[in-house]
Amino acid sequence: MASQSQRTRALPSITWANLRSLGNSHSVKLSALFPFVGFWILFNDQVHQFLTMSTLDADPSSRKSWLEAIWLNNIFFVYFGLLFMGIGSFIYQARCPYIVKKHADWSDYVVSDGDAMNPKQVFNLSKVLNIDLADAGNSLEEARSFLIQNWYADQSYDDLYSRLVIAVCFFVGLGFLAVPSIVSAIKIAGLFLAKM
Repeated sequence: MASQSQRTRALPSITWANLRSLGNSHSVKLSALFPFVGFWILFNDQVHQFLTMSTLDADPSSRKSWLEAIWLNNIFFVYFGLLFMGIGSFIYQARCPYIVKKHADWSDYVVSDGDAMNPKQVFNLSKVLNIDLADAGNSLEEARSFLIQNWYADQSYDDLYSRLVIAVCFFVGLGFLAVPSIVSAIKIAGLFLAKM
């Protein structure tokens, strides 16, 4: 019988280890609070007017292009970007296996926790992974390293649907957050080229 990591490696290679750098970052962790705080900020009239001061002097009939419409409503792109990032972060914190959150890769896992595994734990891990100890290595150290590597990979490929939802949330969130920056760059480039 194949282990879980062997069964799911043919599926998309969005692993917990791939999501780890974004999911463990402090700014993304803080964005998990945004769905709760963001609604209050976005729909509080005074805060909304302060954050969209550029619209105070804009005549709605003067919105001539989609670029201008995006510029005047960039707070909504920021809101939805942080909302999706927050949802992705919340799911990541709840569903990501602890060893992947804690260790950057399997070698880090071997270095920090490998020596703590006694022979009985190595044997039990081989049973969980369905790997014969004879295939794992000639010595206890080799077997331990091989099994820890496979355990880390198995955990990194765990829970496909959560990984996919998180990846979509991060992708959509970063996309929304990029829109105001791209529009700002286009507007600044336009102003610069107009003055040349």
